[in-house]
Amino acid sequence: MVETEETDDGWYSLHDFRTINWEKWQEDFETTREKALQEFHTLLDKWQKTEDNKQGGHQLFSIVGQKFDIMFMFLRPEMKDLNDLKNEFNKTSIAHYMKPAYSFVPIIEKSSYTKPEINPYKNPEMLKKLYPTIPNSEYVCFYPMSKLRGETNNWFTLEKRRKRKINV
Repeated sequence: MVETEETDDGWYSLHDFRTINWEKWQEDFETTREKALQEFHTLLDKWQKTEDNKQGGHQLFSIVGQKFDIMFMFLRPEMKDLNDLKNEFNKTSIAHYMKPAYSFVPIIEKSSYTKPEINPYKNPEMLKKLYPTIPNSEYVCFYPMSKLRGETNNWFTLEKRRKRKINV
């Protein structure tokens, strides 16, 4: 059994991809759509207050490809915060026009296989990495990361000393 790595943990993240039922949206009454948008803007204001208080972040991205229409990205201190946030959104009127299509939940972390250093929670540069802000950008490029190193070396089964050697 390979010895597990110790990590210093930062934000928990939710990448929530959704498709929009445009037909349902267009067929609904204008007053119903306006109410749904007002409710959504109220939720956006709440998310912004969380971000202003440096307790997380959020961003909404339009997806150009064909599988999804939008992606919500959230950063929060704890997993339960992401769950609460997702449930709160799913109860909104605008969520009834959207179908969850894909999601993943990573955690931002610093592994111990890198060079030893001072406490990362006291290092301003490391704090920026553990608790980043989501860029306010029109576009986003992402990929689910795999730490496979070639066809025979699975990153998660390598010994610590080999990981250190690879990352030098």
